[in-house]
Amino acid sequence: MRKFFMILLCAVAVVMLAGCGKAALEKDAVPVVNKFVEDNFGILARAAGKKTPKCIKVELAQEINDDVWTGKAFFDNGKSVDCTVKEQDDQVYVEVNLHALRWQ
Repeated sequence: MRKFFMILLCAVAVVMLAGCGKAALEKDAVPVVNKFVEDNFGILARAAGKKTPKCIKVELAQEINDDVWTGKAFFDNGKSVDCTVKEQDDQVYVEVNLHALRWQ
């Protein structure tokens, strides 16, 4: 079980780009993070009697390369995690360290 969590510490997901610019990237990243959390940890959280945390907002802080941003994903349980969001070829890639949530 521990090995399973170690493999899934870092999530990378893709969504089609709905708009352009920083605000659109922030908006597009939220459902990607939520889908990954639910798909990979929802069953485990419910089995432990916990609610699966939902991402409510992504804030991009700094553009580190062309179309690559660092920022934070904020959850409804009050926690936040660092994330990286990249726009490439009309798609958005989101990388999040979900180990930091520790909702179980």
